[in-house]
Amino acid sequence: MKKIISILVVSFLFISLGKSHTTAKPPKKILGQWNIEKVVLKSGMEDDVDKYIRLKKGGILEGGRIGEKSNKKGIWKYKKKNKILRLDSKEGNRDDGDYKILKLTKKEMIITRNDVKIYLTKNIKKEK
Repeated sequence: MKKIISILVVSFLFISLGKSHTTAKPPKKILGQWNIEKVVLKSGMEDDVDKYIRLKKGGILEGGRIGEKSNKKGIWKYKKKNKILRLDSKEGNRDDGDYKILKLTKKEMIITRNDVKIYLTKNIKKEK
């Protein structure tokens, strides 16, 4: 009997630990091309940015300048518990990392990291 209880406890621990490290299925509205409209620094300074990120199914990340073919590739993950968007490019650039999602609608997303707020709007054109 003790052996069965021990096996059940160990099994429960492995299942619990495994779930705490997995990423959740992202909301459908996060998928698509997001144009970066502006970046607001902690000091209040604003930067206009003519770049985009494309969040595709399967965690595929693409990005580049608006109107140009993507030149950045990588992966993205969504952590539902904390509303975190993790970006990880193959190139390993300074924009990689975890972003807290402050707002997410079908047309708008606001993310933040290191006291910088990034305002994005969804490009509603159909992708080929």
